[in-house]
Amino acid sequence: MKQLLDNEKHSASENIKKITLFDLDHTLFDSASFRQSLFKLLAKNIGKEELIEESQRLYETLLANDGVFNPDKFLSILLEKVEATHKKAELMDIIFDDNHLKEFIHTDVLTSLTKIAQISEIGLFSQGEEKMQRAKIKSIQHFFAKEKIHISINKKSEIKKIFGLYNDYQVFFVDDVLPVLAAVHVHNPAIVTVWIKRGKYAQLQQPLEDFTAHATILSLTELVPIIEKGTN
Repeated sequence: MKQLLDNEKHSASENIKKITLFDLDHTLFDSASFRQSLFKLLAKNIGKEELIEESQRLYETLLANDGVFNPDKFLSILLEKVEATHKKAELMDIIFDDNHLKEFIHTDVLTSLTKIAQISEIGLFSQGEEKMQRAKIKSIQHFFAKEKIHISINKKSEIKKIFGLYNDYQVFFVDDVLPVLAAVHVHNPAIVTVWIKRGKYAQLQQPLEDFTAHATILSLTELVPIIEKGTN
């Protein structure tokens, strides 16, 4: 009888749908390296070396004020600051260049998502300006069903709405920001929270007194066995 119950339990657990939702910046995409490269390209194109530092200062100011990087607003202010006569459309093409963007997908992403796709559906829950975020994932968008790509200006305000879509799933959520993971845990403690400790925000974060992620990883290659095991 015990063996029968164990078999039924195992069979039921195998039938549970799984979905893994990923953050984008620092989790899948090396945003810091992208910005360093981008600011150099913009400075070279405009012909003003001082533009590199000016771009970084402006980026940090806009991020602090708006919470996201808006390329159109960034370029408008930058060109005015440096009194450049370049057409904004030409510089926008530099920002959204597909070949440049795909260089900054983390090296462990393709292999890991290929393996994860065999055991879990895959989605995205990212904070940012929509056009920019979609451009970042263009080279890997085939891993995500269209309806499972969620991009928000403020992730915390969307947690209830987005995760409510997956009440019938065992959900895994991977992010580099502990407070976001903590907020997801408060919303639904059954969600498996995974802290990927890479990127400047993860490295600077201190542990939270009232929250510990279910797992902490340094690379997405560590994620496959966590999803395979689930909460069984």
